[in-house]
Amino acid sequence: MILGGDEFARTQQGNNNAYCQDNETSWFDWNAAASHQDLTEFFRKAIALTQRFPILQRRKFYLGKDLDADGVADLTWYAGDLGIPRWQDMNARTVCMQLDACEDGTNNGVDRLFLILNGHYEPQWIKLPQPGANRGWHRSIDTSLPLGEDFLEAGQEIAIDPADLYIVNPRSTVVLLAQQPNPV
Repeated sequence: MILGGDEFARTQQGNNNAYCQDNETSWFDWNAAASHQDLTEFFRKAIALTQRFPILQRRKFYLGKDLDADGVADLTWYAGDLGIPRWQDMNARTVCMQLDACEDGTNNGVDRLFLILNGHYEPQWIKLPQPGANRGWHRSIDTSLPLGEDFLEAGQEIAIDPADLYIVNPRSTVVLLAQQPNPV
């Protein structure tokens, strides 16, 4: 959920009811975009990812069921060991989910998305599910990496090796894509 101005650090000084104010609290400082180019670029890439994968724009609730008979549920939640997430554990800080990118009928060469959300202050070793026949996991996003390495453009994703494990850095988000290996 993005609010206009988030892309260049517009805070409204914490005021979430600024819609009724006609002053500097609610005004847009368009010059801030120039001073926050790294944040603006981050949002541009995040929006491009949602445009690339219609499953991220879904307007219906996920059901956790295989809706297109490909053997993959539209949404599957995992703990870091591929077990069931510990929803009731208030100390659990890492959760993973897999989305069926083929469910909507699009064919962009990516079958699944695997998202790792690590709110822990330590790195976590995450087991990865099987990506499917003739597929491998490729890193598309790792928000812990420096600007320029955090979001990779389509076709520039990096293959995960070993293919069944990812070490996610503290307080970061990772998006992996199940796709055929990139041609060398």
